[in-house]
Amino acid sequence: MQGVLALVGLFRVNAGLKEVIGNSLPSVRLIDEMRISITQARRSDLALLLCETDTCVAKYKAKREKAEETFRVSMEEYAPLIRHPGERELADTFRQKFAEYQTMSDKGRAAAEAGRIDEAMKIFMDPSATAAIDAAQEACDKTGS
Repeated sequence: MQGVLALVGLFRVNAGLKEVIGNSLPSVRLIDEMRISITQARRSDLALLLCETDTCVAKYKAKREKAEETFRVSMEEYAPLIRHPGERELADTFRQKFAEYQTMSDKGRAAAEAGRIDEAMKIFMDPSATAAIDAAQEACDKTGS
């Protein structure tokens, strides 16, 4: 009887480990990649406002583009791992809020490239841009915990 109970317990532990290794750990890693990508996109946008050389501009444009690509790829890999409705809602939130920020960011970058730095600063520092980034980060934080 004890042997049977031990085997049942081992099977349960094995099933739990498969869930952790196959879903939970990859989900946490991907959410962290998205969180870092969101932060890197924001940092790159703000750094672009301070650039005075073409080398600096190229460096931070590349960082921003890499951050957006990493976010996109991580989101694609994460989507099939979502198991719970609340988790899906949070994922939709950080995807939508980051997309909102990207739209504002594109406008700000266009203004900066046209030499309208004051206009670009207003766009990047607008409370709605900050709110979008903050909401995306908070949704990542809730999903990752």
